[in-house]
Amino acid sequence: MYKYLLPILLLVAPVMAEQLAAVQPASKFDSITVSKAPSLRLSSGFDVVRGDYGATRATTLSYAPFGLSAGIGRWTFGFDSRYIDLKGPLSFVDITDLGLTQDEANALGFVDDTTTVGFDNVTLSARFAAFEDWRRGLLIDIVTRTTLPTASRAKALGTGAIDTALALEATQFAGRTSWFGTLGYKVRGGEAGRRNSWDASLGFNRTVARRLSWGLSYGARQASAPGVPMTHDVTVFTTLNLDAVSVTAYALTGRPGDHAGTGAGLRFSYSFE
Repeated sequence: MYKYLLPILLLVAPVMAEQLAAVQPASKFDSITVSKAPSLRLSSGFDVVRGDYGATRATTLSYAPFGLSAGIGRWTFGFDSRYIDLKGPLSFVDITDLGLTQDEANALGFVDDTTTVGFDNVTLSARFAAFEDWRRGLLIDIVTRTTLPTASRAKALGTGAIDTALALEATQFAGRTSWFGTLGYKVRGGEAGRRNSWDASLGFNRTVARRLSWGLSYGARQASAPGVPMTHDVTVFTTLNLDAVSVTAYALTGRPGDHAGTGAGLRFSYSFE
């Protein structure tokens, strides 16, 4: 029954120091795989997020994520990227790093609204199911992610640096409700102005029908540049599981006054086992 109860731990957990809708890989919306048999999952979707991110005007980010994950035994390996369409005064690096002021963005040439399209960096991930106690309903995973500098620096879609992240994730089942939390740390390469950062999140997912669930999560994270305040966001989501097919819809918003945006999206995944 668990395959209908639970989305993956990171269904709505923020990715290190970036707001979910700006950086969430497609495979983050995969369902938990209980079987130890080899499995393969394809994921995609469409997302839109809009915010001022500390600038004087709003920037709109649309993107289509795609992901591939393979699981065997206690290990799951993933590959993620996305195609980005950005319109506004800021670049994708500005939004995901939350580290440039409007004056700094102007100095880079983003004085007027600009349209930028292209592929994001590629992220490789490895998840290890470190602890599984199904009698008590407790799961603990260790996740590592490495972001490769494949995005165009000329289009300000990437920094040209390798970033790495480590996260500890836990899920506790309690009847129809599953509680999940994460604690992560991200190490940023490249320029000295990009600092390492912590993040944490807490949320729940509740089954309301045999194949339908909904949930809520809250996340807080350090910015990736000194002098920039922490950001906070709340995400509400619903998931429909149809055996091999999973569909998730979500909406999120930042806390008033944060350098964060408001967005929504759909995610689809298909499992081969």
